[in-house]
Formats: sequence, structure tokens, C-alpha cells
Amino acid sequence: QGILPKRLTDCKVPMCTSCIFGKATRRPWRGKQRKMNNSQVEPPRKPGQCVSVDQLESPTPGLIAQMRGIPTKSRYKGATIFVDQYSGLSYVHLQKTLSGDETVSAKEAFERFARSHGAHVIHYHADNGRFADNKWRKACADNGQTLSFCGVNAHFQNGVAERRIRELQEQARTMLIHANKRWPDVVNAHLWPYAIRMANDLYNATPDMTRKHVPIDAFSGTQVSFNPRHWSHFGCPVYVLNNDLQAGKKIHKWQYRARVGCYLGQSPQHARTVALVLSLETGLVSPQFHVQMDTSFQT
Repeated sequence: QGILPKRLTDCKVPMCTSCIFGKATRRPWRGKQRKMNNSQVEPPRKPGQCVSVDQLESPTPGLIAQMRGIPTKSRYKGATIFVDQYSGLSYVHLQKTLSGDETVSAKEAFERFARSHGAHVIHYHADNGRFADNKWRKACADNGQTLSFCGVNAHFQNGVAERRIRELQEQARTMLIHANKRWPDVVNAHLWPYAIRMANDLYNATPDMTRKHVPIDAFSGTQVSFNPRHWSHFGCPVYVLNNDLQAGKKIHKWQYRARVGCYLGQSPQHARTVALVLSLETGLVSPQFHVQMDTSFQT
């Protein structure tokens, strides 16, 4: 698609220690022969025709961002992951608990996201458990949506969502390890919600080599421009311009003109040039535009 320079086409990929630490698995000692199945289900032909859904639970509580006030003691405990089987697009909804009410709220948030991109959800495919509750069934019935389940302890039948959760976990873990090794005083596992969300944004904006399209393009039916300059390393130092200078005011001649913060990814409610910055002094998170990124952790 012309995003990367042609000189990198045949470039040898350097070894990344963060990827080794974050994505290491057992080596297979023999391959599995794929069996031909002539009774496969016909793949979806439009966005929202079939959406796989599953939940991710974290043993480490995750930070909840606030723009003002006293930082809350509440924490994220998990997330619900929606994956559109046609486009490959996924949606992450962070949750304080994995209760039925919050799971239904996640469903409503995903459907609002889908409508904003011109898609309508027709069918859900899920595991047993939380998605077999009456609240989830009623929410689907009220919206005229059908629902199917995989067998008990047969999670492979929901492999689309299971695979995406594994990919997001591996990518988020790698980004956290990469940043923690370079800035251990600031970055730790409690920032996992924003690493998960940034990993999801990357998957949605990156060309899918299997489906031969960009997930967000196929889901919305339009071409969404992708600019690598809008992305920086998760957890890297961010230098934010002084608030008075941002407002066009003057400050003392010998005063600091910027403050340092921690980059938590792009803001989900602003332009892609707006970054979420964690304040090292107050613990608050704010969307900032007048910033300079230290993507290589030089400082």
C-alpha cells in the first residue's frame, strides 16, 4: 500500500528482545495435518453479519484514567472483546467487573461504535457462561439479533475471539515489557488497559494479509488514511508544552516551558494527533496536542 519504503521489502528483521520476552511459546516438535472439511459454514459477506465475543480477565488491576479531581481507587479488572468475522476488526470495552450488567453495557457500546461506522450487528457467537445469562439473551432479543454458542469447554469453536485475545495480550505484554525495561520508575503492569487498547488500534489500522484489506476500511466501507507518524512507542516520555504557553500567554523568562509525562496511546475521542498523557505528578490523564515524543527513550 506504499506505507513503508520499498528499501525495507527485503530487509532482515532485527531480533527484538521485548518480543522474545513477551511472545515466547513452546516450539512444536511436529506439525498438524489439516483435515479437509466440506461442511464448513459460509463466511460472512458484510460487516456485523457475525460477531464473535469473549472476555479477558486480568489478575492485575488496571488504572482508570481521569482528567480532573482526585484519582479514583476503582480499577479495571477485565475487558470484553468483539471481533467482526467479515472485516477482522475488533473492539475492546474495558470493565471494572465482568458482571452481566457491565457486559451488556459493553454490547451497547460496541453497537454504538458499529452504527457510527455504518454497520449493523445481526448475529453474535459466544462462549457459554456470562453470555448465556438472561440479561445478555434479552439484550440480543430486544434488538432482533440472533445468538449462537460453542460447546461446553469447546473454546476452539470460538477460535476467532480466542485468537484475537491472545494476539492483543501478546502485543500489550511486549509493549509493557519494552517500556518497563527503559523506564521502570513509571511504566508497570497496571497500565495494561491502555496497552491493550493501543494494540487493538494497531490491528484495526494495519493491513490484514489474510483478508487482503485493512479491518477498519472493510468495516466502515470507506478508506481510512493511515499515517505512521501518528503512532509512538507505548509508555515513552512525552514533553507537554506549558499550559499558559498553549493558551497564548506569557510565562517567566527562566521558567520550564514543558513538563514530562507518559504516553498511553491515542485518545479515542479526539483526532489521531492527540495523545493521552499520564501526569507523573498528579496521576491524571489528559489529551494533549502540543507535545514532543521521545520514542526511543533517549531521555
